[in-house]
Amino acid sequence: GATCAAMLKAKGAPVLPPQEVNVDGTGGDSEVDLQNGASAAFLRSARLGMSVNESWAVMNAATHAWNTYIDAIKNHRYAEMLAVSAPLLEELKKLEDCDPVLLGNYSHLVASGFEHKAYLVANSRPKETTETPSADDGEEQASSVEAETPAEPEGETEEEETRVVDYDALCAEFASRVLEDSEDMKQAIATCESVLTRVDETGTRR
Repeated sequence: GATCAAMLKAKGAPVLPPQEVNVDGTGGDSEVDLQNGASAAFLRSARLGMSVNESWAVMNAATHAWNTYIDAIKNHRYAEMLAVSAPLLEELKKLEDCDPVLLGNYSHLVASGFEHKAYLVANSRPKETTETPSADDGEEQASSVEAETPAEPEGETEEEETRVVDYDALCAEFASRVLEDSEDMKQAIATCESVLTRVDETGTRR
């Protein structure tokens, strides 16, 4: 995993998991192959450790993955981390002696990933189908003619692409909205609840 990450950095490519990890994927030196190779290595190591009842190996794999993707984590690219963070959390939850701090960190990472995903899904919907404050509704009605022009949707698309990794901006935008019907938001809550009695004090507060 670390080798693939180093090769990505050498190429000037982002060290991120692919959208879907192919654990059995063959190696290669393309950006996609290296991204998959790094994530797949961490998942294989964790699952191998679990298969031989070596909890330290599972936690070691999760720790190495955390350190490898630390830049993405610091930049709150939580949704993009789900392909590797969610399966690693599942392996950690199987351990009876999992380190509470590590478990708390991963549960927060995964829950934030589902929350981020929920915001992204809601933000991708047409403005008129998304609940907004009354002031915004008025602005949309006043600019309805402009919204029909080709230039406006293109601008909105660029903004959406820019905000894909901007978790903080989405949190602020959806602060006054309740996404009760979002399956991703429900998954975020379930993730927190599943480890609530097993994490450290910091994890509990989160």
